[in-house]
Amino acid sequence: MMRYEEYIPDLEFSKHPVNAMTAVRIMQFMDGLIRRGPSEWISLHSFVQKLWYAQVYFDESCYLAIIHESYHASGTVNVGKVDDDDMVTKARQLVDKIAYPDIPQIVEALGSDSYLFDKFTYVSRFTNNSLSFHHIQDVILDYLRRYVHPEMWRRNQSRVLAAIPTPPNYDIQKILNNIYVIESMSGIQGTCFHLANYGLVTCEHTVVDDSYVFKADDLKNKYPVKIFKKNEVIDLAIIQADGLALEDGLQIGDSDKVKLNDHMAVAGFPNHNYGDTGIFSPGLIVGFRMASSIRRMLVNTPLIGGNSGGPIIGEGNKVIGVAVTGADKMENAPLTENHGVIPISALNLL
Repeated sequence: MMRYEEYIPDLEFSKHPVNAMTAVRIMQFMDGLIRRGPSEWISLHSFVQKLWYAQVYFDESCYLAIIHESYHASGTVNVGKVDDDDMVTKARQLVDKIAYPDIPQIVEALGSDSYLFDKFTYVSRFTNNSLSFHHIQDVILDYLRRYVHPEMWRRNQSRVLAAIPTPPNYDIQKILNNIYVIESMSGIQGTCFHLANYGLVTCEHTVVDDSYVFKADDLKNKYPVKIFKKNEVIDLAIIQADGLALEDGLQIGDSDKVKLNDHMAVAGFPNHNYGDTGIFSPGLIVGFRMASSIRRMLVNTPLIGGNSGGPIIGEGNKVIGVAVTGADKMENAPLTENHGVIPISALNLL
């Protein structure tokens, strides 16, 4: 939770006579505190936008202010009288018992709707034309903690989630069944995958003369690689491995329709060791970058050495790209933003 005490504005209420306009200064106080929070909050709360209306009652012993959202306000000060006699009676009875009530006491006396995300109530004893501004401060801080802060986070989270499409329902086992380790005696290691109607697809830089392919759970059977097609500039290759038993294959997707914040997942064998199952890691498309005249995708899922050549899965469990750049190991993943993916449509350029 945010510590509002750290951001209390230097508003000296005591310089002003207590009257109906005190409610306006209370609003200014809350405005200052809310603006000290995350910047996106400003657009979430009507008080900060000054879309509010204050109703005030005060006599020789009681001060009551009810501040709430108003759809008729236009950034101007709107102050009127409390027109609920029953509310006034309850407020007077409360301050007769408790001079400076806290929020639970005010709620118990005036009702649960005294405080909402867009409604604030202040009740206090009013003596010698003065209020306790320490009490005003305490009630406001408690109100922000109880009603404003939690709802701000909820609304902001909903706003963020609404901008992100619903995650696909991935067929993880089928995807893992169609990925393979590609390795060489010289130590170059990557991932390849079976793409239906194309064959085994990987990055060109993972393939050398002595490369071989195998299933991660079958180290005894390794199959030499033959290059069918490749493009060094684009960094893509279609390869063959005679004798390797292939699954049905993954389906090709439409990488030209990929947008920012689209869901994706990467599958592969980062820094593969004996016994590794391979990884499946979901994430989002977070950007695009031109490389070799190809618009590559950038993802927020770390792509680690050995992931190169692995499939990037999008909607409908279809392949939308091939992992190509990233970090050499997981601890270095935050040091680069270039977790890059070649769009699968680039296969047409081979």
